[in-house]
Amino acid sequence: MPELSLDDIILLDKVSKGKVLNDNEIKQLRSKDLIEGRKPVFHISATVAKATGEKSEYIKLRGFKDDHYKKLILEFIGRF
Repeated sequence: MPELSLDDIILLDKVSKGKVLNDNEIKQLRSKDLIEGRKPVFHISATVAKATGEKSEYIKLRGFKDDHYKKLILEFIGRF
């Protein structure tokens, strides 16, 4: 991703190491679609994962959508 600035790269490194980001850093990375998640737990976005070849890691970290959990709950209720 040659369009990333050195500052963006350093902030992505902080994300990958699980370090805390301040509000300005979060805003900077989110505006460029580089991170996902909720404060204080962030992970790289799908765009970054695709560019860096870390798709499997992204899938493990992103979790599931609410619809997935709703379907599991309804299936459980239906069975039991």
